[in-house]
Amino acid sequence: MSDTVIRKTPKELHEQRARLIASTGLSEEVLRERGEAFQLYPEHQAVWDTVHGIDYLLDGAEPPESEPHTADRLRGDLLHALEFAQCANLDYKNLGYATPEQMLDAYDTAHATEQTVDDRQTLAAALSGLETLIVTSSRDWGTYRVDAWIWAVLVGWDCEEDQHNASCSHEALEEVAAVHGWTDDTVAKARRYRTAVRRLTAEAEAEGDR
Repeated sequence: MSDTVIRKTPKELHEQRARLIASTGLSEEVLRERGEAFQLYPEHQAVWDTVHGIDYLLDGAEPPESEPHTADRLRGDLLHALEFAQCANLDYKNLGYATPEQMLDAYDTAHATEQTVDDRQTLAAALSGLETLIVTSSRDWGTYRVDAWIWAVLVGWDCEEDQHNASCSHEALEEVAAVHGWTDDTVAKARRYRTAVRRLTAEAEAEGDR
């Protein structure tokens, strides 16, 4: 056994032992049963032999109390498992990755993107719900300045129909702006915010239909 392993603390040895077993994708019980029956693949046998060596060094020392599985710790354990798989001749190049770290980075990016999509859809649903609540309310949303601004952003004072008719109002926002003393910049901001809300809800609906 190398000096590097011997110099490790019991806590470090227990952690290394757990990572090695996890890298096989098998439980310790299954690993032990297959090892005793000489049914392990060579790479798993190497792990089991190393685990036996660690157990010899620990000499019955109790494992430390479990620590919280933080994202960094879980990522480190997964990287360790991937590196072991690389030693077992898993060709990452066939999967499009040069190293286990690169593979994990790709996973992190994909996971963050999926989370962003989920958050956007959740926000869009919340905004749509607020719009429905507002338009079905008996409240006069043009009377007070704050209410008028909420309507401008979440519902929109402008006509947003694809096809217009005589009932469409094309100057409602300007009329509301005049009542509440909004500047041209404020009107432009309201339209910009409303456009962003419409785009978000439309994209979320389109993604939900796929």
